[in-house]
Amino acid sequence: MNIADIFPKVKKRAGDVGIEIEVEGIGEMPRPLTDALIEHWDAKSDGTLRGGFGVEFVSRQPFYLNNTFDRKVSNLVDHIRQTKIQENSPNTSVHVHHNMSHKTLMEVLNGITAWWLLENLLVHHCGTDREANMFCLRLVDAEALVPKLITALESSNFPGQFNDSYRYAAINLKALSEYGSLEVRTMRGAVVSGTIIEWAREVNLMFDKAARFRNPEEIFAYLIKASKEEFVQHFFTTTFANKLMNQYGWRDRLDQSAVLVCNFAYGLEWPIWEKKFEERMKKVKPEKKKGMLDAVLAGSWAVANEVDNTYIVDDDFP
Repeated sequence: MNIADIFPKVKKRAGDVGIEIEVEGIGEMPRPLTDALIEHWDAKSDGTLRGGFGVEFVSRQPFYLNNTFDRKVSNLVDHIRQTKIQENSPNTSVHVHHNMSHKTLMEVLNGITAWWLLENLLVHHCGTDREANMFCLRLVDAEALVPKLITALESSNFPGQFNDSYRYAAINLKALSEYGSLEVRTMRGAVVSGTIIEWAREVNLMFDKAARFRNPEEIFAYLIKASKEEFVQHFFTTTFANKLMNQYGWRDRLDQSAVLVCNFAYGLEWPIWEKKFEERMKKVKPEKKKGMLDAVLAGSWAVANEVDNTYIVDDDFP
């Protein structure tokens, strides 16, 4: 059972990542997107940003991480830089939606586990002003995320558990129920093509590597068995892993994460939970309320059916 089968709003989507780049400008507004750029990107005014103007550039559809991805990002960055912008403004960030619509829930949970274990290193890489940032809180800043997710996994109304309380975590789990993605919100507002490209590719690689484990407990067991160096190197390219391990105190950051993630990795008996979850989901039926029409989020990478759903669960499920 994949994510698109679990969440009523989610459709299976092609592609690997969707990109959102926030920009604060100085002086004149940026030039309109060219026809070539409009094919892949949308520009939206963002009133939450400061400066002379605030614009969010959003990919229209998920991009495959193939040889065309780099060019699509570089062409947009070149266009943005024709206008004077605030460099690395603390008000801006780069968000990357990683497409999970085709993955199983266990594969996604493995990805969340790997992210949480490596999160302190990854967020530090994104910029020190991203640590303890109220718009991308790490697990160490919001420890309640672990029991909250375990409670959701045991709920008879699992699809309805993903509300706004997840939205401003470093990894936004609410996006899973809306778009079938895991939204990573941590990268600083770096309008630099190399930074954005590397970040999207490396985190996506981490999710793919994590999906190959059987469950979160096995990932944590690997952390215990392997050296810290081996663990980090397993999930990233050698170049990026070395960047993370060149951080001062990186081992302590990994240990700090492990203390918190242990409660999740061993919080459920995963084989038993997985069997019960699949049985439970067979008894959950999305029901569209009368009079509600499917609405498309035009211009967003995550086109979804915006319908109000209720969930009907058979009462006899144990």
